[in-house]
Amino acid sequence: PQDLPEPYRIASPQDQLPFGVRQLVVQAEFAPLMQPYVAAAQASGDAVETLVLEGADHFDPIVPGRPHGDRVVEAIVELVGDR
Repeated sequence: PQDLPEPYRIASPQDQLPFGVRQLVVQAEFAPLMQPYVAAAQASGDAVETLVLEGADHFDPIVPGRPHGDRVVEAIVELVGDR
């Protein structure tokens, strides 16, 4: 990052805020790493909803058919249905 700060800045979602769209942040094993982003997105005025998946590892949320994966699908359907 120190040698190439501009590519890292461009690739950082937090540095691109606000997006102006509702966001769903799925939090599992690495949830604490997402807290600064969630706070920054909310502070920028973006609507951010979080889905905390207790006991989920890094991959559980992306596997439909597993309980955590199914919950993510349900949350997306709810979010889209609330437009």
